Amino acid sequence: MSDPHKDDRLIVPSSTILILFLTLAIVTPLASYRMAQNLVTPAVEELEVEQPAKGLIRKWTSNQYTYTLEQYPSDLERAGQQDLKLTFESGGTAISKGKSGNFKIRDVLFLDPDGDGCHTIIVWGQVDEKGALHKILGSSMKFSEDGVSSEGSTFDLTPIPNYLSEGYGGQDVIERQSELLVRRFPVLKDTDVEFPTGLERSMIWDFKKSMWRKDPRSER
Repeated sequence: MSDPHKDDRLIVPSSTILILFLTLAIVTPLASYRMAQNLVTPAVEELEVEQPAKGLIRKWTSNQYTYTLEQYPSDLERAGQQDLKLTFESGGTAISKGKSGNFKIRDVLFLDPDGDGCHTIIVWGQVDEKGALHKILGSSMKFSEDGVSSEGSTFDLTPIPNYLSEGYGGQDVIERQSELLVRRFPVLKDTDVEFPTGLERSMIWDFKKSMWRKDPRSER
């Protein structure tokens, strides 16, 4: 006969739970890193286009896709703003995504995280010409097999999770490393005076979760 005062529930030691969380924290970014290594982003060729008197137009092609980036000063009521438009074109179907902001474009990066041949475009720019703060925008599109219908999204890669933002004061470097989108910045002791610690924090963008994760290859 069982003892009514005896607790038969399974008790998991706190150390086991801690080890589980630590394992997940390490394995998740490593898995993302390994998966990215197995993808190969199709090469992109930049085309020559006639530049307008004001603004910027750039165009690229890859396989059956054409990508166009346009940036123009906004109207006087929104002085300092820039109208940014990205156009994806395939099989005669062209879809545009627009965004306004006050940043100056530094670079445009192309990745194909889902391996469908249509690139995700990352636009990286400075909020002001002097310095530190940056803006990172992403845009993706998925065309149907007949090229008639499509669906896409525009997302903001600027925010950094709290656990990775300590010591952040800008000075970002956004780059593609193999098939990874990597963001690096110097860790500062005081973000007001920009005194460096000598450390650099590196993060990898998780396209599935739409968030930055700690780069398992750092910190250095």
